[in-house]
Amino acid sequence: MSKENTLDILISKAIDEEINAQQFYLKALGREVDDQTRHFLEELVEDEKRHEMMLRNLREVEIYDKDLTIDSSLLEEIRSKYMISELAWSDSITMESVLDMAQKREYKAVQFFSKMSELPIHPEIQTLFLKMKEEEEGHHREIENRFLALRGELGNELG
Repeated sequence: MSKENTLDILISKAIDEEINAQQFYLKALGREVDDQTRHFLEELVEDEKRHEMMLRNLREVEIYDKDLTIDSSLLEEIRSKYMISELAWSDSITMESVLDMAQKREYKAVQFFSKMSELPIHPEIQTLFLKMKEEEEGHHREIENRFLALRGELGNELG
């Protein structure tokens, strides 16, 4: 099997996803936003940085078989369904579009970490992926609420 079909490669790609999300949220912070949205975006950046570090630390502690081969059909499913290579940015992007893209990104992250937790890996790693899935679910819910509030479709749930 190819070295491209290993757990280590998937973790590397997950690290890239977390970095892409950080960069996207940092760009969004450069927009003119209210204090509440600014604070929320700062929290997202910090959470994604923490996820990146968790994944980097996982690689360093070596409690998994880096060369664990992932079935190529499962690997392709993970890559095509659950990963976003880059969040598109433009200088004219609206906050509504930022939140829409962020919501899609967080949904895919939930699905990715859920799928990763199903792999035949060390139980501690499965627990880590499940924890990351739960955090991404929280991000997704919060972004959805902010998106609805921005569109005027949400009551006082944020205040």
